[in-house]
Amino acid sequence: MAYNYQAYISKYDKKLNDLDNQINTVKGQISNFDNTYDHTKDAGWIAANNQIQSDAKIAANNAYGRLSNRIGATSTAQQVASDSVYANALKNSQNLIPTYKDAALNKLNNQYSVLQNQYSNLLALDQQDYSRWSDENNFNYQKYLNDQNAKASQITAQAAAQKTASDNAKKVTQEMIDAYGNGNVTGRKNLYNYILSLDSDYSDYVEDALEKLGLNRNWFKTAATLRQKAGYGSQLMK
Repeated sequence: MAYNYQAYISKYDKKLNDLDNQINTVKGQISNFDNTYDHTKDAGWIAANNQIQSDAKIAANNAYGRLSNRIGATSTAQQVASDSVYANALKNSQNLIPTYKDAALNKLNNQYSVLQNQYSNLLALDQQDYSRWSDENNFNYQKYLNDQNAKASQITAQAAAQKTASDNAKKVTQEMIDAYGNGNVTGRKNLYNYILSLDSDYSDYVEDALEKLGLNRNWFKTAATLRQKAGYGSQLMK
């Protein structure tokens, strides 16, 4: 069975994508700032301009009133004084534009830095998660390899054992057939002595071979009993 690789799923993926989109948006705004800044849409400049216009209106009314109280003052002079106040107010408002433009650009730059820091922090957390996932996956894969190698080794060992058993069975059977010969007295003695010479591990092979020779299994049992009692050698048939 092939190893089942588990794909890494980041819990920060959506947030990282959102931040990346925000960063690109702000970066574009900064790059095109000079072409897109409109002071008439800048809340800071609008508030300052409104205050200047309000103050100018009060100042113009005061100037108009003072001239009205003067003997010989004409309406033209009064209007000129009022217009002068408004002209100064307009000039002051225009002079504030660079200040608020710089402030707006600084705000965008600060926003860009904040977004970058948030992205970097999340990316670091994501990389930590990925490292833990990678270590765990590598551990599981190595365990899988070890298990597969162990199974392969077991199968190889079993196959080798089966082959050895088969070879031994064939060898013992053939040697017993050769020893037994035509089944005369000499053949029976040779077979008996051959059985005595075998290790006890070959008991199954001997019994199977005896059956193939048409002999009783007691041949082996008798030989094995004699061997256990007196040891091999003294029980050889002469």
